[in-house]
Amino acid sequence: MAKFRVSFFGVVVFLALVGFITPWRESEAAPINFIVDSNFTIVSPAAVFTVKAGSGLTAYNVAAGSLRATTSVNTRFVLVSTSTDLTVTGATASALIDLACDSNRKATLTVPAQNTTVQTLTITPKTTRCTAPTTTSGGSSSVGGGGGGGGGGGGGGLPPTVLMPVASATSATPAPTTPAKPNQTTTITPTSPINLDQLLKNLKAQETAIAKVQLIRPLSLGVNGADVQTLQQLLTKLGLYHRKVTGRFDSKTKRAVQQLQLKQKLAKPGQSGYGIVGPATRQYLNSLGADF
Repeated sequence: MAKFRVSFFGVVVFLALVGFITPWRESEAAPINFIVDSNFTIVSPAAVFTVKAGSGLTAYNVAAGSLRATTSVNTRFVLVSTSTDLTVTGATASALIDLACDSNRKATLTVPAQNTTVQTLTITPKTTRCTAPTTTSGGSSSVGGGGGGGGGGGGGGLPPTVLMPVASATSATPAPTTPAKPNQTTTITPTSPINLDQLLKNLKAQETAIAKVQLIRPLSLGVNGADVQTLQQLLTKLGLYHRKVTGRFDSKTKRAVQQLQLKQKLAKPGQSGYGIVGPATRQYLNSLGADF
């Protein structure tokens, strides 16, 4: 009887740990660059957060009621919520972040590239939309938060902050100018002509760098994230995935990965990596690069 109690207790502890860990999926420690707009669904209150293309993070966690994001140093991060206002916690006093609401009542959280402090921000949706800025008689505008009153209403999360410190101006005596003499001719030396071929080549190189896909972690059934969304987009362009791009690694995504592995001879049924984006499959997808 005592042996049965010990075994039952061990099963309960194991299930409790699985239930605690599963809702929070932490991304890889390597920097995460969002090459496309990526949507994250929050269950309660219901909201959809969109992380804009060009954003970067060190890590992120998606829970039922919030998104926890760890920002990178000198990397821009922009998150938009079109249906609800936002509450942001975890920022230190030295953090360079801005939470604003535009005329369409769209809440936007911005961490500029000038940020030099790693911040772990917990972003939670409110049950109401943000209040659009209103213009006062003096011409200034204020942003209400979450249905608060005019003049910047209470409870609107973090107020807009000055992104860059401004050095105090020092007075200086302007240098004297010499008036032009009458009938004086000014000679203008032409600058070097613009090399259009080189300019186009540089733009093409930048476009190739942006388009290059890099999957950095193993992907398998049940995993969510922006990299899963990228995987589904690649599989769609390869003609193997014909469903909506959701960012969730479901059974249909797994079936498309298996078709790719069979076609490219990366894995076959019975092998441990069949249906999983492991090192070999990830290397093949990353090698596609600018072809997509």
